[in-house]
Amino acid sequence: MHEIRQKNRGISSLNPRTRDTRKLYVNFFHLQFWDELSKIWLTDNALEEHNRRNRAVSRCSEGPAASQPPLGIIPDDHTDSYSQNELLEIKKLSRYGGPNLSDLRNFLDPRIANADIERHNSDISSVTRATSSIYNGNFEQNLIEYGIYPDEYMFPEGQITAVPDNLDEINKRLAKRRPSLSLLRCPDSEFRQFKYLDTSSRISRPALNYLLQTIEGKTPDYYYMDFGLPFNGLAPLTDGFQVTAKPDRYTSAYLESLRPQLREEFSDFIIPSRESRLIAPNFFLQARGPDRSLATVLRQACYHSALGARGIHKLRSYICDNQEDSIYNNKAYTLTLIYHGGHLRLFTTHPIARGEKLSDPKYIITQLNSWSLVSNAESFREGVATYRNARDWAKEQRNTIISNTDKRFLNSYSGRCSA
Repeated sequence: MHEIRQKNRGISSLNPRTRDTRKLYVNFFHLQFWDELSKIWLTDNALEEHNRRNRAVSRCSEGPAASQPPLGIIPDDHTDSYSQNELLEIKKLSRYGGPNLSDLRNFLDPRIANADIERHNSDISSVTRATSSIYNGNFEQNLIEYGIYPDEYMFPEGQITAVPDNLDEINKRLAKRRPSLSLLRCPDSEFRQFKYLDTSSRISRPALNYLLQTIEGKTPDYYYMDFGLPFNGLAPLTDGFQVTAKPDRYTSAYLESLRPQLREEFSDFIIPSRESRLIAPNFFLQARGPDRSLATVLRQACYHSALGARGIHKLRSYICDNQEDSIYNNKAYTLTLIYHGGHLRLFTTHPIARGEKLSDPKYIITQLNSWSLVSNAESFREGVATYRNARDWAKEQRNTIISNTDKRFLNSYSGRCSA
């Protein structure tokens, strides 16, 4: 029987803000990140790392002899600068060879070191730029190295990533008609207003936010939704130096919907943010205006959805008692949408087994479909309906998995008590 592993952290399992035992991850790439890449793309970050390593080599090559005066030149006499008491202290200090200064070997002159630090800080400030410079080709390569594959990824053997087995089931659910989007309740004039705002969104973030509110519609699911919160409560997805994810929107379940023991057991995988009381997100939205890079948004969405799918996978592993045939059913339970330049794209993410490592799966991202919300009124209604149906489907899957996790715990607890 699977038993809940007790974690004596001395913290409350009710409020994620008190979970202070996790590392904070910052938006930069560590040495290990670069050393483990099989291919390095020419990006600003890669050039920064190249320059940083060159600076380190330069510092090592400058030994203490470089700052010593040439032979035959007598150093200046500074004794006049000190009082008699200070000279006596220096004389006492110099007995038996003076203090041990071995720790100062190879250190630069302070003036040189300070100048180097100033240059380096200037370089760092140039690296702390928009997220587009973080979610670059090297970031995607790092995901691939750790088994997180983008849509239609081709393996070296020529094989393309497989689609989830429940693709038809999802598409059928997405095609469900919604009365709120009928011609009577959603006239063509609403489409025209949406199209106008989409044009304005390239220069106005408020316009983009209004577009997203239009797509969302009037829904009680706002109680289960967070906006732009950093995922600072999750365990690393790759090498321990993850970029802190920050989805524009995501839907989850209430913290109290899962028992405290289970929350504590899976907290590193299902409680994304210390600023929120939501758990197990499996529906994500990333939106950018037409002037932003689509490739960047795709990488962000891939990263966010893999984090969400991992949390759902952890809960399902507990439900299935780690039985591989049941865990890896090749089905998707996590959806991600991208809104970019008037187009809505929908993706699934599902885990597959990673050879002999049962608890460490790979994740495959698959695009289901895309819709242009600015082409015509009919396409607009279809795309918005699909978004809302996808949100409802993800909620149904999430609630079912959480409910089954709770039942599994009760059955396990009853079995231990009866024994």
